[in-house]
Amino acid sequence: MLRTLLTQALTSNGEVEPEVAEASLAPLDRSWYETLTAYAGTVDVVDPGDGGTTHLVAVDRHSARPHVLAGATAPTGCAPVLCLRAGPALAPAQARRYAALLAREADGLARARAGLAALDPAEIDARLTALRRVLAHAGPVIVFVAGQTFTNIYDPPNLSGGAVRPGSPRCTLSGLTGDTVAEWPDASVQLFYALTTVASVGPSRLLKELNFLQVGYWQVRAHLVARHAYWAGFGAGPAVDCPAGDDVPTDDLVAALRTTRQRAIEAAGGLIYRSVNGRTFRKVEQRLGLDVARPRSREHHQQVADAAPEQRAAVAVALLRKLLARALVNTGADYAMSRGVRDYAAFTDLCAAGDYDSLQRWEPEKFFCFVVERARSAEGPAVLRSISERMKYNTWHFLPDTLRTVGADPLAARDYFFAPGLPDVSVHEDRVHAGHVRARIRFALRTPRPVTVRGVPLNGLADLRFARTAEPRFQPADLAAIQPIADDILQVHQALADFRITIPLTESDYDRYVD
Repeated sequence: MLRTLLTQALTSNGEVEPEVAEASLAPLDRSWYETLTAYAGTVDVVDPGDGGTTHLVAVDRHSARPHVLAGATAPTGCAPVLCLRAGPALAPAQARRYAALLAREADGLARARAGLAALDPAEIDARLTALRRVLAHAGPVIVFVAGQTFTNIYDPPNLSGGAVRPGSPRCTLSGLTGDTVAEWPDASVQLFYALTTVASVGPSRLLKELNFLQVGYWQVRAHLVARHAYWAGFGAGPAVDCPAGDDVPTDDLVAALRTTRQRAIEAAGGLIYRSVNGRTFRKVEQRLGLDVARPRSREHHQQVADAAPEQRAAVAVALLRKLLARALVNTGADYAMSRGVRDYAAFTDLCAAGDYDSLQRWEPEKFFCFVVERARSAEGPAVLRSISERMKYNTWHFLPDTLRTVGADPLAARDYFFAPGLPDVSVHEDRVHAGHVRARIRFALRTPRPVTVRGVPLNGLADLRFARTAEPRFQPADLAAIQPIADDILQVHQALADFRITIPLTESDYDRYVD
């Protein structure tokens, strides 16, 4: 019962049903600390007040962050969800456990500070610069260190990204430049240690695996061990054991995870994707154990090729609409959509001339997104237009990173996100942005695909998405099932590029319906 209540409290994000909340607020006179330690990454190290014999689970009303607090009083801005008390017989043991937790956290902080202090100051500055750049273009990041929140999305943001430019004094990391590690605040030591450790494993997207987690020395080491165990479970290549013990250098844990992850990905007979939670912005790499390798047909590309040049745009648009409508029915989705470049003649010419600055100055109307819905509704046109405009913005937002593949330097003043390369399966999409709220989208699948321009595959130019407004949520197997559909859609996008096609700018481009 206790584990169920605690799990629900920590995953509810403030949405516990009233009758459950009322029942769970009653004091629980039982041994519950073992359950709390399973969530040690969310325990805030604060003054225990009564020796750590009472804990309160509370949820931040603004960020939806769950807290496990020592004491019985929720801080301002937090809603209490669950109060846990150790009875008189258990209080001494509980106090000892809590004191041990505090001591271990202090030891972890000392180890993290010593490890960073051993680095050359030039290496520290290089890592700070790289981390600020990654955070500026990685999308939403939010992590916790003890009672502090570090984020580039919530107000007030204190990491680069969004409203905080790299180097801004508002960025916590900016204040560390030039100082010795010995002068850094404790929270900054833990933050820098955690982010740079995970970033050293592989692509910058791995930072999203820390979102909405408590990060610190021990928590990050536990994360490395857990992710190693996940990738090692696929048995790809010679086993690389993950060394055990508190005194094992963190670099050894990183090396074991890096090698094991890479072998599993290279040997994947299935699909690497990310599991996404829109409430917490956490995105975790997964491997789909299904074989999705198959020969790719060129049927749809050929249909565009066979059309008269002046008819190719109309043929391509008709194919996209037909394929999306068919996919909508086959997947049981409420919406299906695919975005791309509207004018490949101009796009290709600018790439050929190396005029990437002009491309980066394009506005979102230079792109398109066809959207279809399952049922006609009174507000359908407005919703579809909203979805389409958001997807066009996404293509625009990815473009500077897309063009880095061909050697372009992003314009200094140009905001952008890293272009996606992996498919994903998402839940709680209605928490991501206003467009999803308006369309009531809760679950989604996304498969991004590169489009080859002048012999170079470019990520970020096209994708295929499906969305549902209600259960059942999409499963990983659904992602495998849509890959042939994505192949068909990609053929049309590739034909647009190959034949330098321009899709007319008309209102009907995104008001597409399926009854």
